[in-house]
Amino acid sequence: MQQYRGFIKARTNIGYYPISSSQMKITSATIKRDLLTKATSDFQLLNIPSAVTEGDIFGVYNDNGKIVYIGVISKVSDTIQCDQMTQIFDDEWLYNVTNQSTLESTLKSVIDTQWRSS
Repeated sequence: MQQYRGFIKARTNIGYYPISSSQMKITSATIKRDLLTKATSDFQLLNIPSAVTEGDIFGVYNDNGKIVYIGVISKVSDTIQCDQMTQIFDDEWLYNVTNQSTLESTLKSVIDTQWRSS
């Protein structure tokens, strides 16, 4: 029987090392995926680290090290509840529209100069 474990990465520093331990064994899970609507997945862990916060990234991997699920933590209680990765963009931020010649170059400018720094 496959054993699944979890790892957590801070939303503000995804490129850094994950928060994980041998105690982050997943005892039960309900994974839902849907590209047309919001799908919420639930994970029961043997031990949830205290450093976990809403908005962090939660991943699940199997015994072979293959990542089988990645989502955004929406609720932490006795379980970890996650939304799909697209929810990482479900945020409010202010931006300034610059004068560009095309819509594509305007979006590129907003993403390159403003979204990445917010």
